[in-house]
Amino acid sequence: MDKVIIWVKQFSKKKVYYHKDIAELFKYDNISLWWLVEPWLDRDSKYFPSVSDIFYKRNEKIKKTEEIKHRLGTLLMNYSFDLKTRLRKRTIGRNNIYPCNILVTTHPSFLQSGRNVRIGSIIDDLNKQTEINVLYYDDLASFGLKTREQRKRYTFVNPIELFYDYETTKIIQQQRKKFLSLYNRMMKSIDFTSAFIINNENAYHLLKDRLDFVLKKMIGEAIFYIETTKKAIKLMKPKLVIQMSGSTLQGKAITAAAHSLNVPVLEIQEGLIDDTLYYVHSKEDVLRGCPMPDKIAVYGEFTKKKLIGYDGYDEKNIEIVGQPNTDFLFRKIEDKNIENRDPDIYLLKLSGKKIVLYATVADLTKEVALSILSRIVNSFKDKKEFALFIKPHPRDSYISEYVKMIRGVDNVFIKKEFNIYDAITLSDYVVAFSNCTVILEALILNKTVMGLIPKEINNFLPFKPYVDSGAVLLIDNIDNLMTILEDVNNNINLQKKLKEKRNLFVKDQVYKIDGKVNERISDLALDMLKHKYYNKTIKT
Repeated sequence: MDKVIIWVKQFSKKKVYYHKDIAELFKYDNISLWWLVEPWLDRDSKYFPSVSDIFYKRNEKIKKTEEIKHRLGTLLMNYSFDLKTRLRKRTIGRNNIYPCNILVTTHPSFLQSGRNVRIGSIIDDLNKQTEINVLYYDDLASFGLKTREQRKRYTFVNPIELFYDYETTKIIQQQRKKFLSLYNRMMKSIDFTSAFIINNENAYHLLKDRLDFVLKKMIGEAIFYIETTKKAIKLMKPKLVIQMSGSTLQGKAITAAAHSLNVPVLEIQEGLIDDTLYYVHSKEDVLRGCPMPDKIAVYGEFTKKKLIGYDGYDEKNIEIVGQPNTDFLFRKIEDKNIENRDPDIYLLKLSGKKIVLYATVADLTKEVALSILSRIVNSFKDKKEFALFIKPHPRDSYISEYVKMIRGVDNVFIKKEFNIYDAITLSDYVVAFSNCTVILEALILNKTVMGLIPKEINNFLPFKPYVDSGAVLLIDNIDNLMTILEDVNNNINLQKKLKEKRNLFVKDQVYKIDGKVNERISDLALDMLKHKYYNKTIKT
């Protein structure tokens, strides 16, 4: 396991204030808020160094941080989460609230062309068989517009902001104030300020801005999501909660809120699971207040073994169902008429061009996102045999900059509202970041895939199975992309070898591609509902 993860886990056990560790100090409602914010210690940021930056002595990053001090970090923390939430509450609107058997929680970034591509089929299936409500979280990218569209389409859909009422606001503000006061006292403790030994030196002064961000701003957001979810559960009275963002702050908050009201949680795997602070949890972590779902539905055998290996996940509570998206992909594989649906792409293919899809991600800084795309676009200039198709992530906020960048480049185009699965199906090659689920989906659709390992992104870790399998062509220097693309395009034997490796990889990662994954998940949820399944061991 990476030494950064080991260090963070060891730090969480240190007695940093009045003989208590940080998980103990941030106890809240029978769980610890620490586990919700722990991954943020090592998330890449333009403004302050991560634990990885310090471990691997990325001096330019650290120097830059010292120069700007924490001006932007302070601005982020002072930016009113309360005001932002209240404004969204006004733009989204509301439906009537009814009691239900199952509460499904999801995220607006899963909405593409008006449909929830991650969990839409499960919602439709469950709605036919029992009473459900759907709760959308954190619609930042469209400022509530996507959630509003869903609310108008379905009477059982509501935004989380709806439950940010006077009573909940009062609780959140009181608890935020309590933990802010605690953190201010901790900063005066030698036990705390001397607990950050990295490479035999005290790195507290380097991590101070990040600690402020994590233990002030992110702790406050964790409390917000717990309390608003509790309010929703109290009003909707579900007997089961479904969530599919277990690795995130929101996902863990949903689980914590449900368990505080004795409601079981079914988590559906979303994205790839590997050795990161999002999923590496031991039994000791669970006993120290890490919120865990009662059951987790996973893609395949690989994921199940991975979770069991972390020790915090009980084998009997892990169900292999397959990847929900493969039902949609299964239909795409059978669709013979898809190439006729987009006239631009159809004409490009007719002219003999190979379509290369580049799928962006949402969490990059503007500087990094534009630098990477600029180098990719430049490599396609004057290449008559290829056309670059840019598909922005639903939460990508730099699209207007992309449009400016590609202006005047004939063989590069961008389509914002295009469904990602149609985009993959219509493409000959796929270029994506080598830790993305898009790669898995492209492999399922039998596409040749190039996985980026960009040096511009600090502590970027590719999904190890992509590396080990050989099914993905890995690119650590974007300037080499076109050379590799031309090589594979002209090498039939290499294409055959990649296809063999793709088939083996998909078999290991995904249980079945039979168009029935969502049905299996719905059956699992209904079975938990019927038998009132509740994993008592996670409450011990």
